[in-house]
Amino acid sequence: KQGETKSAAVTITNNAESSITIDKIYANSISDLVRISTQTFSLSAGESKEISIDFLARDDTPADSYIGKIIIESGNTRKEIPVVIDVKAAMPLFDVLVDIDDPVIQPGQDVTALIELFNLGDLTNFDVLLQYSIQDFEGRTITSATESLAIERRIAVFRKLSTMEDLPEGKYVFYVKANYGDVQATGSRVFDVSLVDYSPLFGSGSFWFYLLIIFIVLG
Repeated sequence: KQGETKSAAVTITNNAESSITIDKIYANSISDLVRISTQTFSLSAGESKEISIDFLARDDTPADSYIGKIIIESGNTRKEIPVVIDVKAAMPLFDVLVDIDDPVIQPGQDVTALIELFNLGDLTNFDVLLQYSIQDFEGRTITSATESLAIERRIAVFRKLSTMEDLPEGKYVFYVKANYGDVQATGSRVFDVSLVDYSPLFGSGSFWFYLLIIFIVLG
């Protein structure tokens, strides 16, 4: 939640036949929320190194889901780790949880999500503005919808969004935001778009890493 820090470890392995240098490890649009312990080092052939990544939300960081990447560069090789950081309010009025019916779809198929809203405050029977969308890790919104929902203590709904036939393969986020006045809560879930049966690979080329995606909940 706001004012909280969590850590994750990423193991980088040199699978080349000679030494390599990791020139740079950095975050893109989420750099204000990320602190990386080691940003440059060398690896002998077959050597591995674990680095620590801290995810931190200040007291004044708005409650939201922050979508971005951690990028690892070595010479002409570049690897990207998709990252979702869910920052929860320190004293939330309500909360949002999201689950995906099928975590792997083909382009043109629908994405069905179970959206749960929990009333954590004293108010009852009030309306929230529910916004849900599909986003990529470049910050682009693929498709979205908005509606109003009445909530007492808890409500669970299934909502569906369609994808385009020409949607590129890759990882996407089903992002949900609920607003009541100037108070908001968010939730998200990552899914894959693939033309073939999904078989997770952890990278190729001169180095690879043990994490496909980092999903951090600060709250």
